[in-house]
Amino acid sequence: MEEEVEKAKIWMQTSLIILVLFGVMSFKSCEEMKFKMSGQQVDANFQGIQQYKGRRGSRYREVKYSFLSPEGERIAGSSRVPSEWRPTGTNNTGRSPF
Repeated sequence: MEEEVEKAKIWMQTSLIILVLFGVMSFKSCEEMKFKMSGQQVDANFQGIQQYKGRRGSRYREVKYSFLSPEGERIAGSSRVPSEWRPTGTNNTGRSPF
């Protein structure tokens, strides 16, 4: 009888963990879908590009940028990009998703 109770507890804990992970992944995918449905490319000014070394020797860059929204508001942000990434614009400008 006690073994069955222990198995049920383990099953419930595992189910709860799976549900929480599913919820987090759903939220993240909805953010991506929002951009896919209504996002657009804007011209951005780069404030800085820094190279970082990640775990297990991987490398990546963090790009800091700002741009003007269609309403005229200045928006600043940053993104992680692969270390091979290079800006495509001139004079510290490039295309950024908005």
